[in-house]
Amino acid sequence: LNVVFTGLSILRFMTSKIGKQDVSLWIRDIAEKRRAVATTVTDFKYAKCRVRQLKGANHFPALDENFEEKIHEAILTSDIKMGVLYWMIRDQRVQDNWAFLFAQRLALKFKVPLHVCFCFVPKYQAETLRHYTFMIEGLKEVEKECRELCIPFHITSASSIPDNN
Repeated sequence: LNVVFTGLSILRFMTSKIGKQDVSLWIRDIAEKRRAVATTVTDFKYAKCRVRQLKGANHFPALDENFEEKIHEAILTSDIKMGVLYWMIRDQRVQDNWAFLFAQRLALKFKVPLHVCFCFVPKYQAETLRHYTFMIEGLKEVEKECRELCIPFHITSASSIPDNN
């Protein structure tokens, strides 16, 4: 007998067979495995091949030995604000996100703030109410996790039609 499940019926089937306690244990197990790999983003063995820098070479130039002193002095004496901006597009999550890890590492390395920004383009990103609701709920979770990490999260909206004025 072949049975076809919808997403909701699969979830009901899984929770009836597994149980809420088993799901909690599974989530706890994932968290423990993450901590076993590295306790902080700086300790994590990062694979640079997992991300692509959009502008310039796929590396940062070598810094002279007094870079940190110079950069902190520049930050303190200048009106220019410095930081790392992670432009969130495809991977709308904090966990298991290589680009987010890369942005965190850069911000920590250069001792500047990290900001996360998601640009919402209504015409392309929310074709149905169900899709829109799913995306917004996911972004709420991203905002909560960023807040827990003391990382500002920004949402901006862009019109999909260019303004010719």
